[in-house]
Amino acid sequence: MRPGEPARCRRGSSVMTRGNPRRLRVLFVIPAPAEGAWHIFSKRQADALERADIDLRRFYLHPWISLSTLVTEARRHWREVRQFKPDIVHAQYGTMTSALCAVLAPQKLVVTFRGSDLNPGHSVNFIRTRLGRILSQLSALRANRIVCVSQELKDRLWWRKSVAVVIPSAVDTHVFHPQPRDEARRSLGWDPSERLVLLNVRDDPLGKGLRIAEAAVEIARAEIGPIRLLVVRGDVPPERMPLYINASDCVLLASEWEGSPTIVQEAVACNVPVVATNVGDVALRLQGIFPSRIVERSPARLGAALAEVVSLGQRSNGTEKLGEISLDTTTRQLTELYNDVVPDVTKRGRAKEAGV
Repeated sequence: MRPGEPARCRRGSSVMTRGNPRRLRVLFVIPAPAEGAWHIFSKRQADALERADIDLRRFYLHPWISLSTLVTEARRHWREVRQFKPDIVHAQYGTMTSALCAVLAPQKLVVTFRGSDLNPGHSVNFIRTRLGRILSQLSALRANRIVCVSQELKDRLWWRKSVAVVIPSAVDTHVFHPQPRDEARRSLGWDPSERLVLLNVRDDPLGKGLRIAEAAVEIARAEIGPIRLLVVRGDVPPERMPLYINASDCVLLASEWEGSPTIVQEAVACNVPVVATNVGDVALRLQGIFPSRIVERSPARLGAALAEVVSLGQRSNGTEKLGEISLDTTTRQLTELYNDVVPDVTKRGRAKEAGV
C-alpha cells in the first residue's frame, strides 16, 4: 500500500487501519543478498505468502563481518521497521539475524530456525559458531512464536518449546518437478551415458561431508564402474538447479548436521533417488520413497548405498510423498501462525469486511 493510498478491502489476512481493513503486514528478514541462490527457499516462501495476500516486505540483511557493519545494518533495519510498521517481524534465521530483530523490533516476533543456527557447525570459527548459537537461544526468549524446520531442531531449544512449531523447508513444485533425465542432460550439454551423483556443499564443504562423499563415490566406482561426482558449491543459478537435479542419477547428502535440507526436498519433488545420512528431518522426508537409502555417515556405508541405488537406474516415487513439504502447505501453515500471533486485530479486520 502506497503512502496516502486509501485502504481497500481484500480477501486474506486483514487488520484494522483508521476504521478500514487492510492486509496483515509482515517484515520478512532474510540474511542474504536480494539476488542469487543464497536463502532461495526463504525468497520462494516470501513469493508464496505474497500470493496468499499477505502484505509482505523483504528486508535483506547484509552479513555481519564487523562492528561497523552491524551498526549500519541495525540502523537500516530500525528505519525499515519505522517506515513499514509491520504487525509481525519474521526473522528467517537465528544468530545475529534473530538477535537484531529481537532487540530492534517492538512488533510481534516470529523466528524460523533452519539448522546451523542451532546445530553445531564448521563453516566459521568456534567462537563465532558458539556465539551464534547463544544468540539464537536468547532471541527465542523474545519470540512470540518459533518455527523449527525439523523436530530435531525443536528439541535443541533450551526454552520456549511451548511456542515452537515444526514447519519444514518447502519445495516449489512449479519449479521442481520430474523431467526426463536425458532431456535435462541435453539442455546442459552433458553425456547421457555417464552415471552422475550430485552433492550440494554450498559454502560448507566440511560440514556437508565433501571428503566423505568423495571417498564414498570411490568405493561405489570400485563396485559398479565409472561415476562422476558433481559438486555444487552455490554457483549454480537457481533457475538451473531443477535441470541439475533431474540430470542426476542420485542426490547424495553426506552432512554431519542439517535442519530440513532443501536439496532432499528438491530431489523428492523431481523423483530423483537420494542417498543420505540420518540428519534433520531426512528420515521423515524419505519415508516410503524408493529407491532411496539412509545410512551411517561413513564412506563404506554411503559407497555401498550409492552403488546399489545408482546401479538400479530408476527414478523414485517421490512425487507421491510430497505432502507437507509443498509450498502451498507451508504457506497455509505460516498464514495460520501469523493469524494466531495477532488474533485480535485479524478478527476485527474480518468482522469489518463482513459488515459486522
